[in-house]
Amino acid sequence: MPHTAALDRLLALPRVRLALLPTPLHRLDRFSEAIGVEVWCKRDDIGAPGLAGNKVRKFELVLAAARAAGADTLITTGAAQSNSARTEAAAAAALGLRCVLVLTGAPPPERRANLLLDELFGADVRFAGPVGWEELGPILEAVAAEERAAGRNPFIAPVGAARRWGRWGSHWGTSRWSNSSSRGRPVDPRRRPGPTPFGRWCTPPPPAAPTPGWSSAGRCWAGAHGSSGSTPAGC
Repeated sequence: MPHTAALDRLLALPRVRLALLPTPLHRLDRFSEAIGVEVWCKRDDIGAPGLAGNKVRKFELVLAAARAAGADTLITTGAAQSNSARTEAAAAAALGLRCVLVLTGAPPPERRANLLLDELFGADVRFAGPVGWEELGPILEAVAAEERAAGRNPFIAPVGAARRWGRWGSHWGTSRWSNSSSRGRPVDPRRRPGPTPFGRWCTPPPPAAPTPGWSSAGRCWAGAHGSSGSTPAGC
C-alpha cells in the first residue's frame, strides 16, 4: 500500500480527543552544540492535568474503541506507580467513565505520586498482590465479570495501551513528521523516530548520499517523555 494511502487510513481511525495538540517543539541549543548535531525536542510531556506523556496518544484510540463497544467502565493494570494507569484514570474522569485499576504488589503505607493521582481522579484502585504479569489476565477478567454483574459494561484496556490501538496512536504521532521540520525542511525517512526510555529519538548518522534539505551533520529529534510528533502545525 502506498505510504500516503496508509497514512490517510491511519489518520481516519476513530479517536477520542484528549491531548492538547499541537505540543511545542523546542530546539536543544546547548545539547546540539555539545554533540555536533541539531537536536529538537517534541514536548509531549505538556498537556492537560493527568493527560500528558507518551500514553495519551495511545489512549485516544483505545478509548475510541471502548466507546464504540458502549463501555461505561475502564479496567486496566500496571505497577503501583504506572504512568499508563494514571493516564487511564485521568481519561476516564475527563470522559465521565468509571475506572478500575488492578495494580501489582501490596498497598503501600501511604499514597504518593501517580497512586495519589489515581485516587484523586476517582479510580477504584485495587492491589493484586505479588503476582506475575501472566496471572493478571484472569484477574482482570474476574473484575470485568464483577462489573457486569453490577450492571456495568466494562472494557479491559491493554497494559500500557500497547496493543494495536495503542501502536496506531504512536504511529499517528510519528507520521506527522513526514513532510517538514520547524524550518520547513523535509524529514528524511531514514531518520524515523525510535523509542528510548526518555522518548523517541532519531539517530543522525549522515546518509551515504546527500539528502535534500539536510546538512552533512543531519538532525536528531527527541520526544520528551513519549511519542515524537509533528511539525508545529501538525500534532
